[in-house]
Amino acid sequence: MLYGYYTYNTPRRFKCRNRHRNDNLEQQAQALFKSWFVDFEPFKDGEFVNSEFGMIPKGWRIGVLSDIIEILSGFAFKSNTFEIEGKYKLITIKAVQDGYLDLNGADSINDVPIKVPIHCFLKKKDILLSLTGNVGRCCLVNSDNLLLNQRVAKIEPKKTKDWAYTYILFRLADTKTYLETISRGTAQANLSPIETANMPILIPTREVMDAFSVCATPLVNYSMVLTIEAEKLAQHRDTLLPKLMSGELKINDLNS
Repeated sequence: MLYGYYTYNTPRRFKCRNRHRNDNLEQQAQALFKSWFVDFEPFKDGEFVNSEFGMIPKGWRIGVLSDIIEILSGFAFKSNTFEIEGKYKLITIKAVQDGYLDLNGADSINDVPIKVPIHCFLKKKDILLSLTGNVGRCCLVNSDNLLLNQRVAKIEPKKTKDWAYTYILFRLADTKTYLETISRGTAQANLSPIETANMPILIPTREVMDAFSVCATPLVNYSMVLTIEAEKLAQHRDTLLPKLMSGELKINDLNS
C-alpha cells in the first residue's frame, strides 16, 4: 500500500512541478513578446513613425488579426453518436482552459461524419480558442485523436513559423480582455469569429517576425514537452494504481 501511495503521489507532484515550470516558461515568453512588440526594446535606436497606436518602428503597420491568421470553427457533432470510450475525443469549450487542455470527462465518438472538415481533425501544437462562456481562453493541443467541436475555434497562422507568436498573442491578458469586451450574449457570452478576426493589431516586418520566432518557439515547444510528459505519467499512474489496489498487479511485477 505504501508503494501505491508513491505511485499515486509521484506523478501528481511531477505534474504540479511541470505546471509550475510551464507557468515560468509562459511568463518568459510573454515578457519577451512585450519587450519586442509593446516596449520595442530591441528597436529603440531605430526610426519611429506615428500611428493610431502611437509611435511605432518604421516599416511596421496597423492591421487586423485576419492579416496573419485564420479562425476555423468546430463541427456540430450530434450527442446521440457519443460513446463512453470512443476512438476520437471531442474538444468542447470546457476542455479549453487558460494555457492547457483538459480532457477529463470528454465525450468521444467512433464514427466520424463524412461532412466533418479536415481542419477539425486536430494535431499536436494546434492553437485552440473558446468562443462561448469563458470566452478567450487559449491552449495548445498536446494529444492525438481529437476532434474540434462547435464553439471552439482553431487559430491557424497563415505562416507556420508564426506559430509561437500567435499562441503568445492569444495568451496575453490584454488580448483576452479585448475578446471578452467584444463578446455578446445574455445567458452566456458568445465570441464571433468574424469580429475576432477584425481585432486591430500591430504587425511588424517579416524580418522581425522571423527573428522573434527563433527566440520564442523553443520556449513554447519546451512548455509542450513538459505538458506531454506529465500527461503520460498521469496516464501510467491511472493504469497501474487500480491494479495495485485490487491485487491484480504486485510490486514484484513492477520490478521484474
